[in-house]
Amino acid sequence: MPGKITLFCFHHAGGTERQFKSWNRQLTPSITVVGLPVENRFAREETIEDLALNALKRLDGYDVDSFAFYGHSMGGLVAYEVCRRLHISEKRLPSKIIIGGTGAPQMIAESRALQKLSLTNPTSQSVPRYVTQRTIAGVTRACNYNPKPLKIPVLINIITGSRDPLVGREEVVKWGDYSSLAPIFHEVSGDHFFHLSDNNEFFSLIQRAVLHGDNSPPLKAHDSLLSIFV
Repeated sequence: MPGKITLFCFHHAGGTERQFKSWNRQLTPSITVVGLPVENRFAREETIEDLALNALKRLDGYDVDSFAFYGHSMGGLVAYEVCRRLHISEKRLPSKIIIGGTGAPQMIAESRALQKLSLTNPTSQSVPRYVTQRTIAGVTRACNYNPKPLKIPVLINIITGSRDPLVGREEVVKWGDYSSLAPIFHEVSGDHFFHLSDNNEFFSLIQRAVLHGDNSPPLKAHDSLLSIFV
């Protein structure tokens, strides 16, 4: 039976750490879910690197035996950058990274992402304006993220939504350039924000990937994997 493991979670552009609060009820008690508030709500000019530094400062406050990362959309890039910096500093690495709805760096243009997310005209949105502004800022920082490829020695699991219309398979498979281990690709039912619903398929996959790592086969094999890079 696997021991306890802490799953640190990084939110999407415009999201907050509170979106992961219910995950502890969805997953086995062997997994403790911690959402990290990595974004300064008032710092629009922050980069992915800045968010990673914020996250690293918060991670210093935790003393855990075993841990993994989950990042969704923009948060997937933050999770990778945190791991990248840990590796460069020769510090302890997560046992695995799970990335949801995130393409590899530099694989989609900002204008396309904004258009697909219907953010080219923020005044038309029904969500509060400050949330739209934070989302646009997050899309911008994600599209500007251009790290020097570094193959971290950590398994990356990549999850995409079956109805996510934002990018295609080519952008997803490029994650192979960023790990020394072959990534594992999965697809679950849902759109870009499949992690926000009570998706049993998704939580079953998360639990399996966190507890069993590279012994966990892909949930599904598809020729048309979809993901997003924001």
